[in-house]
Order: sequence, then C-alpha cells, then structure tokens
Amino acid sequence: MAPSIPDVTSFQFANGKQPMSQYGSFGIANQRMWVKPGKLRGILLGEFNSGKTSFLGSNPGALIINLDLSSTPVPSPNSPGLPAQFWPGLNEDGLPIDFNSNVIKLSWETLSALRSKLVEAARLNQPRPETVVIDGLTEWLNMMRRATLLHFGKETWDEGRGDAMWEWLYGQMLLFMNDLRDAGYGLWVVAHISSELPREGSSSKDVRWSLNAPPGFFKRFYGSFELALELRKTLKVTVEQEEYEVVVAGKPTKMKRPKSVTQTFFTLNGEDPERSSLYKRRVAFPATVTVPPTNAWALFVDEYLKVAKPSGTLVDPSPSK
Repeated sequence: MAPSIPDVTSFQFANGKQPMSQYGSFGIANQRMWVKPGKLRGILLGEFNSGKTSFLGSNPGALIINLDLSSTPVPSPNSPGLPAQFWPGLNEDGLPIDFNSNVIKLSWETLSALRSKLVEAARLNQPRPETVVIDGLTEWLNMMRRATLLHFGKETWDEGRGDAMWEWLYGQMLLFMNDLRDAGYGLWVVAHISSELPREGSSSKDVRWSLNAPPGFFKRFYGSFELALELRKTLKVTVEQEEYEVVVAGKPTKMKRPKSVTQTFFTLNGEDPERSSLYKRRVAFPATVTVPPTNAWALFVDEYLKVAKPSGTLVDPSPSK
C-alpha cells in the first residue's frame, strides 16, 4: 500500500496565508523557505586561534563537542564565561570528563553514545540544546580514522582497502550529522584553513587557501551546508599620546609621549576572491561583518535574519522547547 502524501494545504503560514501549490499536494510553490539560525547546518572556517570556539560558544543554545580537548577560551582577562555547554569537559589534569566529572575516554564509541542521548532527548521532548557544534573537523577525522581501523581489524591504513575504508568513515560521519538533523538539531562544524606558500618569484595573488581535510570531505559534505563562513582575527597597532607627569623647576608638569596600542578585531567573512571556493551562502549574508570579542552569536543572528527571514514563516508544529 502506497504511503499517504500529506496535503500541503494543511500547513499555514504565521501570517495566516496558505502556501501555494502548482500541482495539487506535491509541493509548495512561490513561498520562500528558510532555516532558523540555531537550526542551520553550517561550517565555520578560520585559521588557528582565530576565535571560532568563542564565536560559537557565545550561542547559549549550543552544545560544543570539544573534540580537541581544549580548555575554555578566554578572549580577554575580564571576559565572561561562555554560555554554551561543553562536552567533554576538561579537568585540571587535562583529562576529558563527563557531566558528573568522571574521567572518560573520548572515542567514536562515546561520541556515538552522546548522539543517542541527544536523539532520545528530542524524541521525549526533554530539555536539550538547539545547536550541536563539532569542534573541530581535524580531530573528528582523526577519531574516525582510528574507529575505521578498529572496524576493519587493521593496524595501519595501508593494510586495508582504502576505498572501502574511506567509504565507511564518511558514511558514519554523514549518518551522525543526518541523525542530529532528523532529530531537529542545528549543526555547525569548526574547520581550520591554511595557506599554501607561493613559489619563489610568484606574487601574493598566487596564495591558495584550502580546508585542512581530505578532498573527499569537501566533495561529499560541502553541498549539505547552508553556510560556510570564515572568522578572521586581525591585529591593528595604533599610536596614541600618553599623558605623564614630570617635575620641571620644582613644579609638576604634564607631558605627552607616544604609546603603541594593539587592538584585536574579529570579522565574519562570506566573500573573499582569494578564498571564494571555501565560502558558501544560500542567502545574501554580508561579505564582511565586524563582530565583538564576546556575545558574537547575537550579532550573527541579527545579520542573518535581515537577509534570511521572509515576511511569513511556517508555523513550527513542534517547538524544541
């Protein structure tokens, strides 16, 4: 018996309008579809130490899967704590710990167990994060290589069939992401990019930027991301006049002297000719947005909604919270 096809006319937009269909109940036409910021599937690119974890960690609805086992980033001495949750945590000995402060072994098995817990929480409509962040891609690939060797019973990659092993590895990663998406979670992946040094005698325009991942990942997964943006950190040195006091002829006298001040700027980039192959925007997200060192997620949400949110949106029949 053929499965029944839901009638799209049973949906209603938030402004009370009915979606339009050209062919009965086969689909929706002439209506703009969009994804909430916290439900996006995105990839955040950046060089090392560019503030990627701090940016996504400023999302209070995020769970950061801390695969690189790094300590909590502190952008400045007076920075408030990041509102996102982290798993696993890290104790003072540098060992991964769970929510009960028990030391755990971080592996594909424990990560898969976390996925099951997230999926079950969504099924039971329990309190849960809105967005899951994989931090980062390099560590995830390294974990999956170890899991692949274990799955195939091999000691080294050369002992097995490379094509079959890569197929299993990427298949497991794709299943992980799809399981979270099907359960209603947004997903971001943190990935490093690096430049290839130009050959001697070439111009700076010959610098090429690439994702720190095998070509297979780019080909298989990039198409599924709604956004691929880069977070960039820039240091700017300015000279200011510093006032100080000296005693001249027995009288205190104010003087000025130059003082170098280093300022840090963070920009979220969606367009750059030198790195255009790495970026992806399904909406007209600005080419460059300056973001603050703290609470950057709120600014991203504002900028995203300006270009992504239509005048009428589908009513969410089952909110996650």
